[in-house]
Amino acid sequence: MAERKFRLPIYNLIVFLFAAVMALWLLAPASALAAQQASVKESTVNLRAGPSTGNSIVGKAARGEKLEVLTKSGDWYQVRKGSLTCWVAGWLVTLSGSSEEISRAGGSSQAVVKGDFVNLRGGAGTGSRIVGKALQGEKLPVLAKSGDWYQVRKGNLTCWVAGWLVDIRQAAPSQTVQTGGAVAPASAGGSQIVVTGELVNIRSGPGTGFNVVSKAAKGSKYSVLDKSGNWYKLASGWIYEPLTRISSPTTQAPANSAAGSSTQAVVSGNEANIRSGPGTGFNVVSRAMQGDRLTVVEKSSDWYKVKLPDGNTGWMVAWLLEEQNNPAVPSDSVLVPGSSGTQPPQNTSGGAGSQGGQYVPPPRSADQSKPADEEKPVEQDKPSDQDKPAEIVSDGVLKQVSGRSQGDNSIITIKSDGTPIKYSIISSLSNRLVLDIQGLEPGKCPESITLNSKLVSKIRIGLYESNPAVTRVVLDLKSRVSYQKNLSSREDKLELVLMPRGAMTVAGSKIVLDPGHGGSDPGAIGPNGLYEKTVNLDIALKTAQILRDKGATVIMTRTGDSYVDLYERPEIANRNDADLFVSIHSNSTTNRATAGTSTYHVREPEEGMEEIKAEGISLARSIQNSLVKSLGRQDKGVMQANFVVLVKSAVPAALVEVAYLSNQEEVKLLGNESFRLKAANSIADGIAGYFKGN
Repeated sequence: MAERKFRLPIYNLIVFLFAAVMALWLLAPASALAAQQASVKESTVNLRAGPSTGNSIVGKAARGEKLEVLTKSGDWYQVRKGSLTCWVAGWLVTLSGSSEEISRAGGSSQAVVKGDFVNLRGGAGTGSRIVGKALQGEKLPVLAKSGDWYQVRKGNLTCWVAGWLVDIRQAAPSQTVQTGGAVAPASAGGSQIVVTGELVNIRSGPGTGFNVVSKAAKGSKYSVLDKSGNWYKLASGWIYEPLTRISSPTTQAPANSAAGSSTQAVVSGNEANIRSGPGTGFNVVSRAMQGDRLTVVEKSSDWYKVKLPDGNTGWMVAWLLEEQNNPAVPSDSVLVPGSSGTQPPQNTSGGAGSQGGQYVPPPRSADQSKPADEEKPVEQDKPSDQDKPAEIVSDGVLKQVSGRSQGDNSIITIKSDGTPIKYSIISSLSNRLVLDIQGLEPGKCPESITLNSKLVSKIRIGLYESNPAVTRVVLDLKSRVSYQKNLSSREDKLELVLMPRGAMTVAGSKIVLDPGHGGSDPGAIGPNGLYEKTVNLDIALKTAQILRDKGATVIMTRTGDSYVDLYERPEIANRNDADLFVSIHSNSTTNRATAGTSTYHVREPEEGMEEIKAEGISLARSIQNSLVKSLGRQDKGVMQANFVVLVKSAVPAALVEVAYLSNQEEVKLLGNESFRLKAANSIADGIAGYFKGN
């Protein structure tokens, strides 16, 4: 008996220990998950009763909200929000405490940009605000990682870049060579650098985390002792490489030793800035047009020093030039269509801007707050293979969409469940008007409503996008209309008042005026020293007052001498739900004989905005006709071009070139108060004519 009593406890102990070990092994994954949190990445996500989009929605979570993770099933996580246990789609959250969490990358890692031009964002996702851009081949120090995104540093900017647009590499140790007692990077090509930033910090070590020990002014030269990543070591400290350039020997282009043997360069871009020195930090002294031939007198890295028709010299970025060793051709020669691989902006005014069947190179890209030598095409930072389930993410639902007649007008009413209505009108043509309502599902609204009004035959409603939700409302029109928008104080009711085209007036309209350039960007500079930014602002302010006197609400992109980002200008019109956007400029070219007035509309609008182009054409034509009639200058025509302020505008937009600062006669007119007032009245009359359907 004693022996049996002794063995039983041992047997029980072995069984207990085995069960405990198995329990710990089985529970380990759940425990690991339970220690994690799911942070919501999107603006609003649905919480569901089960791990699929087929399960009912039991709640919602906002961006940044952290949810306790309980377990996982496929691409879904079971989470706890307060007392609610539910499921959330894994692609809509980021886990903390896991490999998806922000992980610190090695200090020597660099993100090398693969795309021509990629967006830098304020957060790890395409929903985050764009805070900058990076060019192909640019190397950005990697600070951290979150999912498919890398946190990087560009200059003093800490931001995020999509992982599929960069290659991650370990920064190679710098190789140095001895040059006259100082050690210079082998890749630098010399022992000196020149500061290109206005006022650059010199730090105690190679990184922004080190203390600032002094500052270097623009143009200062320093001997390089060593290099670490993107930092140069100087005798007094470390300086950031992108804010400097290597001072390398320049080569003098051959002089005209024989007739026709001088080195010529042809401008390949639509326009290009000519600067006082070899870098974007130098002032713009002139501009060259597509097809211009300039004599090359000197080269420095990526910049060419060229001789201008007036005998002066300036610097142009090399990638906007095609070097040729041909006899010189006058720089004011016309460009025959088909003679260049780059298609110039097209004249859509019925020939007003053409001469003798030849195409005169168009005016410079007047809206470029960022000049041509700093702009590259924007590459989308959304992966092409995003193939996730269509999880509908919404803030609420529509409760009512209806229409009724009121005399000759039609009233369209849209109501939500109390959620603020955020919308954009993306098309307003003769046969239909299209609204996109963000964050709201169609709910129980019918797909189609027949409306027997004088202006609208049918209303169609449907879910256009699911993540986040976008409901599209299409009004099938019987004729072309004007409209006014009235949003309730609670923003849960929107009324569209549709009127026969021509019934709408400037009174009650909302117009955004954009004085081109400003602040650090002077625009063109006339031979008498007159700044384009000053002329543009004065004409715009005068135009604004005239329109306000007519009953319009006018919003200015700037009211003083301040710099406004190129992309921010049309966004002001988009945010304020404006009826129109008009950008006001003065023109310039290297050919001093060129003169006249032109107005632009968008050539290739963004996807989903194609039909807004027709309204832009009408607006541009009305303003151009008014300006030419009043000012009496040469009619350069209504043109089309892909200026950023036109492409990015979600409302009908036009860009006005009042006259040429580079022309001796017109620069005097632009400096005249009465001429600028006449121009302002003409622009205001052109806008009024657009509303009347002229």
